[in-house]
Amino acid sequence: MPLLKRLEKQSYVERWCDPDDGRCTLAALTADGASLRTRAECIPEAMAEAIRR
Repeated sequence: MPLLKRLEKQSYVERWCDPDDGRCTLAALTADGASLRTRAECIPEAMAEAIRR
């Protein structure tokens, strides 16, 4: 299953067709998605630190 569809199913994003161009899909984070993003922001630095050890 494509990533965007999985994120939508888990209520992390919402998506809709672009009203100006029906071939495009627009997406935005939901409140749950924004919360997950905040919690995950430390992961890249933690991974880099683990590699440096």
